[in-house]
Order: sequence, then structure tokens, then C-alpha cells
Amino acid sequence: GEKRPVEIISWNDAQEFCKRLSQKTGRKYRLPSEAEWEYACRAGTTTPFYFGPTITTDLANYRGTDWQFGDRTYPGNYG
Repeated sequence: GEKRPVEIISWNDAQEFCKRLSQKTGRKYRLPSEAEWEYACRAGTTTPFYFGPTITTDLANYRGTDWQFGDRTYPGNYG
């Protein structure tokens, strides 16, 4: 319906919508950049991740264990 948000739209269709809206209103509309989208999603957080200061294997799919390279040990966690 006309009062509901759009779902499942292509990038090209979103670009076309912005173009037509810009023409209709005389104001410039565009999709946010990746950096702008990330900033908006962060909602003012200041930690390295939106969910806190560190990441664990419970939150992301990565090795998460210490590893040795030469004579140095690198931690498997972040922060």
C-alpha cells in the first residue's frame, strides 16, 4: 500500500527513485555511502564494534585462538 515501506527493491530501482524524487522536489536525494550507513547504524557508539570493545568467536566466525609466527605469538582475540 502507499503508506507502507518498500521491501525487496533492487539497487537500480532505488537509484531511479532517488533520481525521480530529486527531479520532483528540486532537492538532491541519494543513497547513503557505506561509511554514512555505518555511522548512522552506530547510533553514537564509540567502541570499535557497535556491540562493545572486543569481538569473540561467539559473535563472528573467525579462528579466535593465539597463533605463533616466528618468535612472536599473536593473540586470537581483538582488544
